[in-house]
Amino acid sequence: RLHYQTPALLRQVLDELGKKHFTNVVDLGCGTGLSGFKALADRLTGIDLSPKMIAEAKKKNIYDVLHAGEIVDVLNKADEKYDLFVAADVFVYIGNLASVFKSVQDHASGGAWFLFSVENCEENYVLRPSGRYAHSQSYIRSLAEKHRFAVEVCRSSELRKERQQWVMGTLFALKFLG
Repeated sequence: RLHYQTPALLRQVLDELGKKHFTNVVDLGCGTGLSGFKALADRLTGIDLSPKMIAEAKKKNIYDVLHAGEIVDVLNKADEKYDLFVAADVFVYIGNLASVFKSVQDHASGGAWFLFSVENCEENYVLRPSGRYAHSQSYIRSLAEKHRFAVEVCRSSELRKERQQWVMGTLFALKFLG
C-alpha cells in the first residue's frame, strides 16, 4: 500500500557506486529489519528507539548486535568505528540533524559511507502536518561540509506513497573525508 522502497533505493545507490563489501555496518533506525544490508556486511548492528521494533528485528536473525535507544545516545556509548551508516526513512522523525551528523562523524572509519533519505522542503527542516520532518538539500549539504563528508550522491526519488500520492524525497550518499 505504501510502496515503501527506500532501503532498495539506497542499496541501488551503493551498487552504482561499486560498493559491495563493508566490515562494520550500522543501521540507524533499523525498525523491523527491512534495510537488507546484511549481505554487504561482515558485522551488522541495528539501532532503534522502539524495543518492540528491536524484538521484531531480532526474529529475522540478520543483525549481529541490536540496541534499543536513541541513535545519538547509542552511538555515543559505542567504542567502535563503522564503515557504513544507513538511515532509511528515519530522519523524518528527527528535525535538527546536527547531533546525528556529529555522532556519525565521531564513529566513522576513514572513507566511511553515510547513506540516508530525507523528505524534501525548502527550509532547513520543517515539521509537516503529517508529523514527519522534511529537510532541504542545502541543509544536508551544510551539515555534510561541517562534519567532513563529501556529497557523492544527491538524487530526488519517490520514497513511498501517502494517501495514494508519492512522497518525494532525496537519497544521499556521503563519503567521510576523515
